[in-house]
Parts: sequence; structure tokens; C-alpha cells
Amino acid sequence: MNTEEELERQTRSELQKDDKYLDVPYADLKTFWRHQWFDFILVHSRKSEEFAKRFKVTNDMLWSLATQLDELEDELLEDEDVDEDDLEEYTLDEIHDPIKDRLTQVLQRLDREGIFELTNKREYIHLGLHDSNWPRDTLPGPFADLNPPESCRRYEQDNLVFDRVQATLFGSLY
Repeated sequence: MNTEEELERQTRSELQKDDKYLDVPYADLKTFWRHQWFDFILVHSRKSEEFAKRFKVTNDMLWSLATQLDELEDELLEDEDVDEDDLEEYTLDEIHDPIKDRLTQVLQRLDREGIFELTNKREYIHLGLHDSNWPRDTLPGPFADLNPPESCRRYEQDNLVFDRVQATLFGSLY
């Protein structure tokens, strides 16, 4: 899935596809692709079917919950005299935060068991919880709670490289 080996393959593949990557040092390009994690896992990985199978039950449950929540919010806002801000606060406190807390606990437990270090050094691994509203320039999810300080520092350094490469490749559009 999201291994250093797969990252190497992805980086070499992109270099062969487009000459614009020749203006970027290889290590920086690799860092750039490391931070394209969503595309990397789901689109480019030859193991995307395996990834989908492993997380099918969880993803189905979360999508179902999201759909139910959307329907409930629509119903309450249309049929009841419910303040939108109060509903949003309730939704965060009673639904989103408990799910985020549970996911954080699961990642922390897996980290304590060393599961993420089977193929990579822990400092190269950045655990986080992706949210559809996640601003690209902030650390994903409860980052400091999930990662040792050296991983946090590395992520911040890599983020600077990512921004520099993105500006080189695409200009100031992003």
C-alpha cells in the first residue's frame, strides 16, 4: 500500500511521464509525492482493491452514518425550529468528536503495537485523521497526539519541501 517501495515506483513513473519533473531534485520530488497520499493510495497503487477491501466495513459504516446525519440535519432544519449553529455544535460534540476520539485511540493502540513499523521507520510515518474540511497547510487531525516529536518535525520539514516543489511545478496557482 503506502510503502517506501511504492513511493519509489510512483516517483520514477512520474519522472518518466513528464519532463517538468526534471527541474526538481529527486529527493524533493519523492517528498512531494509522499504528500500526495490520497492520490497515491487510492489511484496509483496497484493494491487499491486490497485497500478498499480492508476498509470496506469501516467505510460503509461511516458513509451510512454520514448519510443518516445529513438526513437528520435536513429534517431538523426544515421541520423544526432548530438553530443551525446549535445543531452544528451538537453534531460535533455528540457525533464527530466521539468518532474522531475512537479513531485516534485505534491508531494509538496500533502504534504502540508497532504495526506501522513493519516496513518503515516510525519517523517516516505520519499518522493523522483526514477530514474533508482539512486545510492543506495544517497538520492532519490530532497530529501531535498520534506522532512522536521527530515525526512531527519531519512532517513540517517535508511540508516546506512540498510547497516549494508545488510552486516550481505549478506556479502560484496553489
